[in-house]
Amino acid sequence: MEIAILSQWLVSVFVMSTVTAAVIILARILIGKNLSPKFKYYLWGIFLLRLMMVQFPESSLSIFNLLGNEASSIYLQGKEEKALVEEGMQLTTMTGQMKDEMGSSTNNPVTHDQGPLFPDKDSSNNSKDKLADGKATSTYDLEALSDVFFHISDLSKAFEQDENQLVAVNAPEESNSKIVIVIYVLGCILCFAYMLMGYISFCYKSRRLLPINDEKLLMLVEQIKKDLHIKKKIALVYGENTCIAGIFKPILILKAGYSEEEYRAILTHELIHYRYGDLLVNWCLVLLQGLYWFNPVVYFVFKQIRQDQEILCDVRVLEKTNMSRVSYSEVLFKEATMMRGSIGAIAFARKESTTKKRIEVIAKGKKLSKVGIVLGVGLVVIIGGICLTNPNTLGANKQDTINQDAKNGAIKNQDYNKQQAISEGAKDATNQQENSDAPIGNSSEVVSEIEQYRDPIDIKNIQVASIKNKELANLITSLIDTTRIEVSYDYFNNFEADYIPATITDERHIQLVLALLARSDTSTISEKDMSGNSVKNQTIVFYQKDEKLAELYINYDTLYDQGWIQYGEYRFQLDEMLFRLLAATEEYRPEGSRIPEDVIELFGKYGYTPAFLMGSSERRLPKTLEVTSADDIENLYFALSIEMSKAIGLDYGEQLGDVGVLGKSITAEIYYLVESLPESDRPISDARGIVIRHEGKIVGAHMDSGRHSAVFYTLSGKSFDEVTSLTPVDYLAETVMADFERGGYSSDEELIATYFKALVDGDTKTYFKTVSTNTWLVILFTNMDNTTLFNEGTVRQLMNTFYKKVDILDIKLSKENDKLSSNRTKIYTVNYRIETNDTSILQNGEYPRMVILTNENGKWLVAGDGF
Repeated sequence: MEIAILSQWLVSVFVMSTVTAAVIILARILIGKNLSPKFKYYLWGIFLLRLMMVQFPESSLSIFNLLGNEASSIYLQGKEEKALVEEGMQLTTMTGQMKDEMGSSTNNPVTHDQGPLFPDKDSSNNSKDKLADGKATSTYDLEALSDVFFHISDLSKAFEQDENQLVAVNAPEESNSKIVIVIYVLGCILCFAYMLMGYISFCYKSRRLLPINDEKLLMLVEQIKKDLHIKKKIALVYGENTCIAGIFKPILILKAGYSEEEYRAILTHELIHYRYGDLLVNWCLVLLQGLYWFNPVVYFVFKQIRQDQEILCDVRVLEKTNMSRVSYSEVLFKEATMMRGSIGAIAFARKESTTKKRIEVIAKGKKLSKVGIVLGVGLVVIIGGICLTNPNTLGANKQDTINQDAKNGAIKNQDYNKQQAISEGAKDATNQQENSDAPIGNSSEVVSEIEQYRDPIDIKNIQVASIKNKELANLITSLIDTTRIEVSYDYFNNFEADYIPATITDERHIQLVLALLARSDTSTISEKDMSGNSVKNQTIVFYQKDEKLAELYINYDTLYDQGWIQYGEYRFQLDEMLFRLLAATEEYRPEGSRIPEDVIELFGKYGYTPAFLMGSSERRLPKTLEVTSADDIENLYFALSIEMSKAIGLDYGEQLGDVGVLGKSITAEIYYLVESLPESDRPISDARGIVIRHEGKIVGAHMDSGRHSAVFYTLSGKSFDEVTSLTPVDYLAETVMADFERGGYSSDEELIATYFKALVDGDTKTYFKTVSTNTWLVILFTNMDNTTLFNEGTVRQLMNTFYKKVDILDIKLSKENDKLSSNRTKIYTVNYRIETNDTSILQNGEYPRMVILTNENGKWLVAGDGF
């Protein structure tokens, strides 16, 4: 029966989606000239909704009413079969439940008469009286419910007999349905396998691309992001094609060789795709194409959607830039001749045939009129109304059909009032049971308002009695004696055979997990609310010594910051802090690590909760923070750290009592904090709490973001800029880096030549004398291990080491300098011939390269270089 329903659903979706596409295409042919690119694109949303959603309201206005009874019966048949199956399941379940309740209520044998389905009025009243007086031997009147039970049992048997007869009659049809389903599933598997291979290939190639260090290009990207209100960090790399990919970790691939005006158009185009959610739309198209591979209409429509998507993006680019339509069209055609597609990516230009259509639309340059707006809105509403509704073919005929099926094997209810009397009596009895001392059942009713937990999290006073969800309260109660927690977490769910879960044995860490779990409630989130990249079925197992207490499953979506915990049949919402804590526990595996009370007290004072120790190290601070050589790069970290500590009254850069900390041994402790960094740093959320000790006493503390980013905060949540009114780079350049001998070359050309020679020779000492303070910070933090304060030793050598030989042909001041508003920056165009150690990164040959210089304390230094 279920297979038949699925096959009917496939046919129904095929017919209805095809009709929807035909209506939209017809409307575009008739009045498309009066529609703007925006409304042409939005019309396809109706088609996508028809593919993605199963249930729609029934309406007499539905266009599917015009298909006639035969076509409409496709929808009707599947729905009736489903209703019939559900009815039988409900009857069977009802029978089983009543058997259990009656069997447990009394030890006396139950007798019954073969009377009507519901007892008469007197019997009903008698039942109520017994319940009210408390004289019944169980929570239900046995005489009344015995009649109900046995007749419902007969009804269930009759339904099963009818269903068996139906299956016997339709056996050949179900056999054909199975064949259809098998073919459909195989087609889906092949389609998704092909798409997955393409996506994996794209990911593999993109990881090998060279990051863009061109300061001017990076500044241009940030400017466009700001104009488009994009806060997400987007990685920039060089590649053969220009495209943007990645919903969660976006990457923008650029081709070299364009002018600034061309780059502005290209970058604006790609970032507009990201800003308006086109990446998510394209992934939906990929998934839907895999599901509906059998429908040729889907392929045609999706091609049109992608074309309309590009046209709309082109229009938006021209609205936001001053680029002429002719110039923009030239860039489009130039890129299209060398374009190759990638799964999940959106390219600046696709095939030449598509580009031709886009150029034609750009050339027309038709502005949106008020008539066009009214026409577009009206068309969306009308087509949505007739295509996003199901045929109104059920009505009384459906009810008669179901009633007739029930008559074939059951006794029809003749008295609704008698049924209500029994229902009310049972309800009263149920309430009586819940108010008694009976064990808690499967109810999740509110027992009290949930406690408002304060920050930092109160892990010593978990108020189980105040948890409003009974099942959650029972769960927390059963876990109070936990002595060990095992966490299995893998973002890609690729657990190896020898995988070992992370273990939590520290009592405080365990109580922290329980406290965050106690903040949950019944989850209303389902699989359909999650994005495609959500984490699924990760496990948390609780033990009391070697006894397993409970196993929970984690499902979480980092895109929408929502998820749930599955415990048997119960589903509880998953707090974001709990999810991040469990993920960090698996990554850093802090088994048995204990947090000193002075650390808990210090961070708690500012509303932060240290969860576990990530790492610690002992080192000797320099006697002075002034930088005199490349070996003093660590001084930059401690200079910033001291400024952050000063803000809370801990200045370990000065004399503390009779102990001078500079030049002395210290212990640096790194703690994982449950609370996240301020919202301004999203999507970076994980915070590290840094504690500096001297002779066991805390002399300094601050927060930072760790890997990849030199973001510092005070424990009170203030950034470095807020505390000092300077950026970290400006502060360091004016203080600890002020007297370091850098730059001082006779000309900019000599500086640039020395910079490239240092890269070829691997001369670290000379390299650090030619680069800006910002480059020092980049080297200190990029790809660092989060269990350490910063990169140390050979890890710091993050220069472009792929150079084997560089011959500089000429160095010219770029025309772009005329557009600069600051006299602290210069831009040069360097033409050189290179030989590389790795041709997969860059081919041998002649290239133009942009080199940006910045002025620090009157000396020019290399701030970055790139194509």
